[in-house]
Amino acid sequence: MLQDRKKVYHIVAVLLQYPDRTLLQMVPDLASYIGRMPTGKAKQAIAEFLGYLKSESMLRLQENYTAAFDMNPSTTLNMTFHLIGDGETRAAVMVLLQQSYRIAGFDGPADDLSDFLPAMLEFLAICPPGTPVDLFWQCFASLEGLVQRLRPSAPAYANLLELLNDDYRHWLHAVAPESCPSFLRFVESNGNQARSRSYRDGGKGHEFCQ
Repeated sequence: MLQDRKKVYHIVAVLLQYPDRTLLQMVPDLASYIGRMPTGKAKQAIAEFLGYLKSESMLRLQENYTAAFDMNPSTTLNMTFHLIGDGETRAAVMVLLQQSYRIAGFDGPADDLSDFLPAMLEFLAICPPGTPVDLFWQCFASLEGLVQRLRPSAPAYANLLELLNDDYRHWLHAVAPESCPSFLRFVESNGNQARSRSYRDGGKGHEFCQ
């Protein structure tokens, strides 16, 4: 079951990338894979999104992506922006995320910020068992609002993100919300330390709700 979800995270991470020729060339293989998936919400949402990719020209797909994610900060895929805006606190969280990538043995995103949703999903898809990932899930607290803001103009993307929001709710239930410190309290207690520490020093990872 966990491996199935990891595969879904990988597929969604791919589909949330800018739609170029490389992505469109992957559509047949993705369609073949989801054809073997069990019937359910994930299969339906991904199949509908592949149908969307096949129904539009690449130029229109690129225009839609830019309008959905690049032109309006309220629908950016940089997840911490929705929770804490821009500034020093957000910078501290992104350092914590970058530390998490590197402590697990990954370089993290090369061309995007560490809170870029496709990069975070790819990490969740490939990180080894036992890797601390609660900070990543806590950053997904903004998914529900993001889904609602995308649905009128970009429903195919909203449906993909709804899959992740379902998993976020399951995660939140599993860690017991009343025992989990708020995102901002966690950031406030760890932010100064994160800003002053190089993520090359091999220090221990930060624990959060675990």
